[in-house]
Formats: sequence, structure tokens, C-alpha cells
Amino acid sequence: MCETNPESEAKEKCKRPEIYKSPKRRRLTQIIAGAGILWAIGSICLVHGKDPDWRRVVVISWALLPPIFFWAEYFFIFDNWGCSKAVAEFKHAQGLAAKVWAGIAGLLVVALWKFTKP
Repeated sequence: MCETNPESEAKEKCKRPEIYKSPKRRRLTQIIAGAGILWAIGSICLVHGKDPDWRRVVVISWALLPPIFFWAEYFFIFDNWGCSKAVAEFKHAQGLAAKVWAGIAGLLVVALWKFTKP
């Protein structure tokens, strides 16, 4: 997909580049994203619970795990550094994911603040 041929570039202009060369790495990130969605849903349920220990686990996990994953994905999982379009798409996707993470973390903080008051 990352050819320099102008004719093929014109045909592929509107298509998004394949971010990962390896289908296994692409699938790994999809599985981790799915687990993150499930953890987001579970976090909301745990925040509403009465156990303060679970609330701490939720806050700590949302504070640490996403940045660790962004770092690991950048340095160890992403494998298409030779394609400038793929690199740009990867960086854009990471920026969007970071904003989603910040939004979820903000919602959890508000939920904790709201539901921990007597």
C-alpha cells in the first residue's frame, strides 16, 4: 500500500493505509482495544459499587495502563515505520486514543467524586 508509483497513489488516495504490516500485530491491538472497552464498562460498574478498594484499582489502572500501552505500542508493536502514510495514521490514531482515554478518566473522576460523597 505504501508504493511511490503516482498512478497507484492516485487510485489509493482515498483509502486509509494499513497501519500494521503484520496481521498478528493488528489483531493484538484489536484484542487489547476490546479488553479496554470491556474494562471501561466494568470500571463504571465498579465505581458505583460500595467497595473503596475497587475504586482505587479502577483509578490506578486508568491512570497507568493506557499510557503504558501507548508506549509499548509505539516502541514494540508498531512495525510499519517505512511507510510515511502508515506512520501518520498511527500517530493520528494514538492521539485520538489518548483523548478517549483522558475523557474516560475524567468521567471516572467525576463519578468517583459524585458517588463517594455521603
